[in-house]
Amino acid sequence: LNLTPLVTSHDIYLCFSCDVKYLQHFVVALTSILHNASQEDNLIIYFISNELSPQDIELILSLKNIRNFENGIFFSQQEID
Repeated sequence: LNLTPLVTSHDIYLCFSCDVKYLQHFVVALTSILHNASQEDNLIIYFISNELSPQDIELILSLKNIRNFENGIFFSQQEID
């Protein structure tokens, strides 16, 4: 009987999407994740928004001072009615 785990990677992929009105909530959530995730976990964070200022991006990336993570910031140009 082979009890070896099928997944041995510690990659954790997270995706968030919000506009600037909810950016503070995203920052709080990500801060909590960064403080509480296992050090063995490799966090890959994706963030999708349609309106981020350079200061907003700088704020998100400053969270790497808590703990390093891979990131992707994507901008949605399409408005949905």
